[in-house]
Amino acid sequence: MFNVNTVIQTQGLSTNSSTSTAFEEHSLERHSQFHEQKLIEKFCRATQLVKLIEGTVENFLRNYRRTRKPEEALAPLRLRLDFNYVELVEHAPQLLHLVVEEPLQFAEAVKYSVYGQVRDLLKANANDNGIKAIDIAQLHTHWRLVDLPLQQNLLYNPTQYLYRLGLALVNGFLSAYTPPETLVAIVSQLLASHE
Repeated sequence: MFNVNTVIQTQGLSTNSSTSTAFEEHSLERHSQFHEQKLIEKFCRATQLVKLIEGTVENFLRNYRRTRKPEEALAPLRLRLDFNYVELVEHAPQLLHLVVEEPLQFAEAVKYSVYGQVRDLLKANANDNGIKAIDIAQLHTHWRLVDLPLQQNLLYNPTQYLYRLGLALVNGFLSAYTPPETLVAIVSQLLASHE
């Protein structure tokens, strides 16, 4: 299932030197899944994502310690990881290509990378909780890419496919849904802040 080579190297069959050079450069950018997992782990440690992982594991352990029920050791661990576009560009630009070109492969690499981090955290706390490891099926990672720069060619125009009753028909994949938020503020405070 995994390729342990850090870089997959292939030879171009073309006789044209410019095409074979471009093909070789592209093939050098493709990494094995193990390498991608290490890049994701490095990225998580460089950003706030490691705190989310640690907090989830702490909540899992706290719940198990409180109840001491064996079935709580089989409870799912749910993680929602928001990968910020700017942070990806700064800390791991190699992952940005993977996110866009191979999102399913990226999702698998995220799951296995986070599983390794969770397993390490459980081993570090094994002496006082009794849980030494979890099954990878217990881990549910949900990731999304946030704060993408505005691009005119990627905007969605709902009026183009509008039907009566205010419904729009769109063919494609829904990658993320953010429910609308209602913010309530005291009017007097808003008026005072604008004066």
